[in-house]
Amino acid sequence: MVLHLYAPTGNLEMLWTSLTSSSQSQFSVQEWNSPTSENSDIVLIHPCPHCTKRYKFRTSLYRHLKFECGKEPTFRCPHCAYMTKQKAPMQRHIRNTHGIPC
Repeated sequence: MVLHLYAPTGNLEMLWTSLTSSSQSQFSVQEWNSPTSENSDIVLIHPCPHCTKRYKFRTSLYRHLKFECGKEPTFRCPHCAYMTKQKAPMQRHIRNTHGIPC
């Protein structure tokens, strides 16, 4: 797996690096933000002004601010008590858990 990441350097140039891994590991946003993570040298440059989350892309921060930060889940599964803040995870839940195509 190859990850293309960037971090600001002291002279404000963007340093592009490629990390290569032979394993098929996947990382969640929380793992990337964790100070104890193996990837703690990666700088996530878009912090949320209201909570501790940080994002690699500005669009991810905007999505977080619009749908997630400080908001209650608004999408409820019609088949069980599962709730989520975004439509896509709800559709995935219904498809994977209840076997109903969305």
